[in-house]
Amino acid sequence: MKKIKTLIYQKISSFLLFNISQPRISPLSDYNKLVKHLEVCDVILVEGRSRAARAISVITRSIWTHSALYIGNFEQLAKDIQELVLEYNPKLGSGPLIIESNIGEGVVIKSLNIYSSDHLRICRPRNISKIQKNIIINYALSELGLPYDNQQVFDLARFFCPWWILPRKWHSSLFNHNAQNPTKLTCSLLIATAFIKAKFPILPLLEKTTDGKLKVHTRNPRLFVPSDFDYSPFFEIIKYPITGLEDFKS
Repeated sequence: MKKIKTLIYQKISSFLLFNISQPRISPLSDYNKLVKHLEVCDVILVEGRSRAARAISVITRSIWTHSALYIGNFEQLAKDIQELVLEYNPKLGSGPLIIESNIGEGVVIKSLNIYSSDHLRICRPRNISKIQKNIIINYALSELGLPYDNQQVFDLARFFCPWWILPRKWHSSLFNHNAQNPTKLTCSLLIATAFIKAKFPILPLLEKTTDGKLKVHTRNPRLFVPSDFDYSPFFEIIKYPITGLEDFKS
């Protein structure tokens, strides 16, 4: 039975990860400039091209369908982190590195170069301290190898099925809190939890008390989606367009 479930999961994952659109003929982002100016703990948003990305885009009403955490250029990492990276994947001995949670892979370290042809955006935490950065990176590294949340995979697959042929209990619970699966992560859950542990706000809930003061509540990290980092007032949006304004003046 377990083998059958694994096979079904693999088939659904392959279906969702299939790219249904090609990279832009002329990219909007200058990847080389972007890489040169990255800082540790930048959140990188990706405009995905897969079926899963299409579903997330419709549900969240945003083009940003994936998020990754920049942990630094390999050559600039602390020696113990370099050793961890090489132990994880000996081929990652150079260049810009990210940690992300992917369908079919779980939490992984990868080269940012895999997104060199995609539309990217940098969300940079404002006035973040070195201590907070260390907490964020150490937490993300500690989650390496954890599986992706299978429930979200099935929820995304249901998005492509006519709703009327599904039993009500099968209807999407994509953003429902699942307390029984705290050890399975999605891309935004991984990063949101890291920032929450460092006590760095993303989109906190504000409550006005009877004495007129504001009380800050931390949102459930499972409710975050990639575009929340774009909307957050605590993150600076960094863009490196492929062309400058001077090109339009000639």
